[in-house]
Amino acid sequence: MTSTETSATGRLLGTSEHATNVPVSNALEPTTKRDKDGERRCKEETTIGERERVAIVTADVAYPSVELILDLHEQIVEEGDATEPGVRSEDAIESAVQYVSEGYFGEVPQTLHEKAVHLMRLLVADHPFVDGNKRTALRTVVVFYMLNGHTFDYGDEIRALLHRFATDESAVDTETAVIYFRACARRN
Repeated sequence: MTSTETSATGRLLGTSEHATNVPVSNALEPTTKRDKDGERRCKEETTIGERERVAIVTADVAYPSVELILDLHEQIVEEGDATEPGVRSEDAIESAVQYVSEGYFGEVPQTLHEKAVHLMRLLVADHPFVDGNKRTALRTVVVFYMLNGHTFDYGDEIRALLHRFATDESAVDTETAVIYFRACARRN
């Protein structure tokens, strides 16, 4: 795929200094939106000229871009009748992606599962959206695993973990969460 080609979903995939382009499966097909008459309409595909990044790939891991996380949140808002739209801090989203990909102060999550746990933790605890933070974090983790050739088949325990990240982040045993994520992830 060249820098002017698009993925299977019609989106231009991200580039960074050390990044390569990757195809994204149909799980990221555009969602539908309600128009002014309440009819559901297909959301327009991103064009090449807009150069929206879906995934950033470094070394061995693909990370969701900030733009993709914002799009996932928009999907959550559209699906929930009572979900209030709005972004409180795009910087918090950027910071979460930066932490799992590059780390802070010499601390970098090493495994795919550690990265997934911290991505979820930061998107929930830092509360970057007005509403739908836990649902957006969960969907982002599902997509993160998908981008890296895995499915994330989680159980009901995920709700308790999301709630703990939201209410008392420091009480979460990260190592136990990593073990749980590892058990839920399956290579495609």
